[in-house]
Amino acid sequence: MGKQAGNLAIYILFGLTLAACSSQDAQIVEVTRIVPQTVEVTPKAMDAIPEPDMTATPQPTPLLDRKYYDGVILITQYYTFLGNSLYEEAYQLLGSSAKVHAPDPEDYVTDCQRWFQEVEIVSIQPFTVWSQQHGGPPRQDSEDQIYFAVEIRAWGEGRMSGSAVSGELQLLFLGLVIEDGAWKIDSFATALTP
Repeated sequence: MGKQAGNLAIYILFGLTLAACSSQDAQIVEVTRIVPQTVEVTPKAMDAIPEPDMTATPQPTPLLDRKYYDGVILITQYYTFLGNSLYEEAYQLLGSSAKVHAPDPEDYVTDCQRWFQEVEIVSIQPFTVWSQQHGGPPRQDSEDQIYFAVEIRAWGEGRMSGSAVSGELQLLFLGLVIEDGAWKIDSFATALTP
């Protein structure tokens, strides 16, 4: 079989060379020969594979609850809308409690036009994961209310949420609630305790 593959490669090379020579345009043809290689695995080689360490500290398992995925999507949409000057769309993602602080959509849009001319999402984590990574206790969220730690950079005029300067990394804690069957952003904070 190896001799047949070698002969086939020679015929292909000859055909390509002939085609290149008969063409009016100069062409460069590179041929790579593929050589099959057999590797034998002996029982001795299998002994070299280490046994798993059963005494290792287990890593925290990621949250598998769909609400956290839905929350990440909502927060990503919100800051993407802000970063692309879609302020009215961002406003629609706010829950009724968040709209208490911005009851007039026109004022919200005016403020966002100044504060959020560009937005970079750095990270979005469920608060319970963020808290454990920073030495805090886990937080139990309810079925209709969840919290996230969000890092963003926003460029704009003046001071933004949390008194951050334009382009400065901001750590915000967002609370999400279910309203009318959908997740909405309910609260923004610069500090959150369990």
